[in-house]
Amino acid sequence: MAELEAATAERWLGKASGARLHALARLRDPRPVETAKRHGSIGSQRALGERSYTGDELGLMVTQIVDGLAKRLRDRGSSCATVVLRLRYRDFTKATRSRTLTSPTDRTDVLLGVTQSLARRRGSRHRSPRRHPHRSLARTTVQRRHGSVRASD
Repeated sequence: MAELEAATAERWLGKASGARLHALARLRDPRPVETAKRHGSIGSQRALGERSYTGDELGLMVTQIVDGLAKRLRDRGSSCATVVLRLRYRDFTKATRSRTLTSPTDRTDVLLGVTQSLARRRGSRHRSPRRHPHRSLARTTVQRRHGSVRASD
């Protein structure tokens, strides 16, 4: 495309599309570059290794992950509207559960309650020893969305 004349590109693709693609192919782009753009997401995860953990130990790890994310939200002046819990099991299968909140929040207690309810929802099919989530507690991500932020665990 860069080697073509602009008129040829316009004939093939139409005046507007041809001119635009020809300019882009020659590294001419009038759009401003955004250098101060904030990250669209933040996240957290915890690898657990091979040993087994009690429910209390897993609960403590979830609490630590959610508490850290809520603090990061507050430090940014952000909030989240969706919590997503992703688990990876010993057999490397994965489970994902999510819940969108009625209003965005940065409160640890609310986010922790939602995350705990998602963990309880993981279902009986994941209770066999091979599918117990000891491989890793999944990732937590927070993404900006129309002035609010979306959190994923």
